Amino acid sequence: MSSSACHVTLRLGVAETAPGEGVVVVGGHHALGNWDPVSGLKMSTDEASYPVWSAAFEVPATSSSVEYKYVVDRRAHGEGFAWEDGENRRFAAQGGAWEQRDEAFGVPGSRLVQVAAPKAGEEAAPAPPAHTDDLPTTTEGSEASPEEKSMASEPHLVNVPSTVSMLQGAAMQRLASLSAFDQLVDDADQMAALRTQMEDEAAKLEDRPVRYGAKHLSTPIVIVSSEMHPWSKTGGLAMIAGSYGYEFALRGHRTMAIAPMYDDYAECVCIGSKSLNLAGGWHDVRYFLHRKVYGHGKVCDYVFVDHPCFRRSEGIYGPPGAEYTDNLFRFALLSLAAAEAPLVLEIDGSTYGQDVLFICNDWQTGILPVYLLYKYKMHNTYMGARSWMVIHNIAYQGKYSKEHFPVDAFLGLPKGPAGDDLQGEDMHLGPDCINLLAGGIRTADRVLTVSPNYANEIRSPEGGNGLHELLQHRGNELRLGGILNGISDEWSPAT
Repeated sequence: MSSSACHVTLRLGVAETAPGEGVVVVGGHHALGNWDPVSGLKMSTDEASYPVWSAAFEVPATSSSVEYKYVVDRRAHGEGFAWEDGENRRFAAQGGAWEQRDEAFGVPGSRLVQVAAPKAGEEAAPAPPAHTDDLPTTTEGSEASPEEKSMASEPHLVNVPSTVSMLQGAAMQRLASLSAFDQLVDDADQMAALRTQMEDEAAKLEDRPVRYGAKHLSTPIVIVSSEMHPWSKTGGLAMIAGSYGYEFALRGHRTMAIAPMYDDYAECVCIGSKSLNLAGGWHDVRYFLHRKVYGHGKVCDYVFVDHPCFRRSEGIYGPPGAEYTDNLFRFALLSLAAAEAPLVLEIDGSTYGQDVLFICNDWQTGILPVYLLYKYKMHNTYMGARSWMVIHNIAYQGKYSKEHFPVDAFLGLPKGPAGDDLQGEDMHLGPDCINLLAGGIRTADRVLTVSPNYANEIRSPEGGNGLHELLQHRGNELRLGGILNGISDEWSPAT
């Protein structure tokens, strides 16, 4: 470190990047490109630290502050630079080594931590107040409070109710699950009271819903699943998909949850129809809406896709020990209907629009990210949309014969590139195989599993069921992770 210099490390959580994209720091200093993103300071990350990106630079130790912003470099996809919104960030240049830990891309809030004092004989310049949204500054060597020590090791959470940030007197460092226990309580009435209390607290917060610091609340969420509790269920998939609708709505997202209509459901109203091209013909589907109001303005739009192919008497997927011969048609039709729903369904006065996040669940919706890429984005639709592929059980992958179900004539996709993304292999079919789950894994923006351990397990030859190399590749791209499932608080082991 040079004399009278300030060594600065910037750290920022950015989960909005896609493969090939990067993050750049630009600002009013030559080390930051003098506001030119092409010449700005490039940040880096790795599998262990993602989604936290970091970069380091040196500036003279002065009493003035350096203004800067973060930019996502999307030139690899022909989209240029995406600048974060809001006022410029600021760092007060002082002697020694410092870390500026910023809240998140486009989200104000930072914390300044000194990691090395100025060298002997080097006088540190007086520090003007940094733009830190009243977050504390700590210095190594000084005695920090337990709260400060906790904050020094974890990203700072703001506007989190005390019932969430404290668990039986101990500060919670992470919340890994969308449906985690609120607290360790045994009494059902106490749990219900706690849930009510948290919902009441959520209603008081304009920027942050309960339990975790949700971001991008302006992004609508579209959950797509072959089953949805309490309307249809064969196992845990229905419970989890149904809970997504509740949890995202509670946090403030506009939320739609889509599933097939296997029967006549109570309190559902037809809100639209669409003709879809599949298997060489046109097929009319109807959309039925059940609006679930959770209070405090939080609503989930449960949408059911109605078509004769879904109404079967021998089960959702087929009779015991077998599957319906037209399951590829059924769930490709579901995926196409789900892709159209945000564009054509007017709910509460408006459509969901194109800038949505699709959450696809298991092989039945694995073709949805493929459709988004080749049927929509290649024709300038859904350019701002993103998709997650959630793997609940990798043993079931949706394998079908390419010869019997051609990618172009049957699925309506370009045979070459889409065929490559849907390519699978099977001991019976050999290379003449469409693999829906593999297609979703290859084309989704993120691949998630139902726990961090499962995300590691499926990357092994023993746990990947033939997809371990593909999942290792997505992991190396920092696009694979696990979110631990919680236990529904209305479930009782006694019943």
